[in-house]
Amino acid sequence: DAFRKRTGPSTEPGPWAGTVTHTENGVNATVTELKWAKTQEKVQEMAQMLEEDETALPRKALEKARGFLIYVGRTYRWMNPYLKGLHLTIDGWRPDRDEEGYRIRSKRNR
Repeated sequence: DAFRKRTGPSTEPGPWAGTVTHTENGVNATVTELKWAKTQEKVQEMAQMLEEDETALPRKALEKARGFLIYVGRTYRWMNPYLKGLHLTIDGWRPDRDEEGYRIRSKRNR
C-alpha cells in the first residue's frame, strides 16, 4: 500500500509529490525549506568534490545527488539544463561518448 492511501484528509496544506503550492497572487510552486536546504547541500558537496579533484569524481555520489536533484527539478524546471550536464558528466566514461559527454552515434544506430 502506498503511504498516500494510508493517510487521512487534512486541512493543513503540505507538499504533494514534493511540491508545495501557494495560490496567493497566482499559483506558485516551491519545495519545503528542508528540501531546499538539502538541495543546496548536494550542490555544495559536488562543488567540493570538483575542487578536490576534477578528474576523479565519484560516480556513485554523483548518481545519488542526481536522483535527488531530479526530484527537486520536477518543481523547478530551470534546473533541467544543469541536470543534463550532470547526466553527461556521469555517463562521460562510456566509450561511445565524445569529450563533452554526448553520445557518438554509430552507423549501426542510425
